[in-house]
Amino acid sequence: MSSIYILQAAQCHHSDLWLNLDWKRCHDVVMSLQNRIVKSVRNGAWRKAKRLCYLLTHSFSAR
Repeated sequence: MSSIYILQAAQCHHSDLWLNLDWKRCHDVVMSLQNRIVKSVRNGAWRKAKRLCYLLTHSFSAR
């Protein structure tokens, strides 16, 4: 019985954190990384573009 209560409390706390995120900052970080990827591809810097893609897909802002 207590494990169900703890699980529900954890889910409630998680949703509160989700709602309180700074969504504008997350959006700005994602847009900045995407713009840097586009610049790298246009300049032919494929290794840098690949690193930035990895950074984008593993960043907290893109989750």
